[in-house]
This record gives sequence, C-alpha cells and structure tokens, in this order.
Amino acid sequence: MDRPNVLLFLTDDHGQWANGCYGNSELQTPNLDRLAAAGARFANAFTPCPVCSPARACLMTGRTPSQVGIHDCSRRRNRSSATLTGWPAR
Repeated sequence: MDRPNVLLFLTDDHGQWANGCYGNSELQTPNLDRLAAAGARFANAFTPCPVCSPARACLMTGRTPSQVGIHDCSRRRNRSSATLTGWPAR
C-alpha cells in the first residue's frame, strides 16, 4: 500500500468560521475552498493549548505543552534553550 500524501495547513487567528467551505459567505477563500472540496476537512478539532506556539509544538511531538516546555508565544531565545525536548527520533 502506498503512503498517503498529507498536506496540513496551520494558520494563526484563523478559525473555522473564517472559511467559505464552512459556510462563511462574507470572506472569500477560493483556494482553501477548492482544496477542501477536493480533499478532506475537519468537522471537529481539539487543541491542547489556544496559543499557537505550544499548539504547534504539541502537534509536531504528540506531547502536551508541559512536556515540551513551551507555554506561550515563542520569542527569540538563546539557541540552546530553544530546542523541543522529546523530539521523536527517526
């Protein structure tokens, strides 16, 4: 069996309500609407944190914000402290 081709879009401050494919007639999102029509869209979703940086770290690692050590928006830091703990080994 071939591996699936998965494309995941992550956007900041862009709720489900902000897409035409979910019923919004005021905002025009033709490219996202076309992708949604040709692929799959989520009807329900969960985030372990409402802030983008920890939520993205959790998605990439499969861990909670406390486990990855990112609890708020990322800022420029010393490189040695900016690594994700527990990054999955290849």
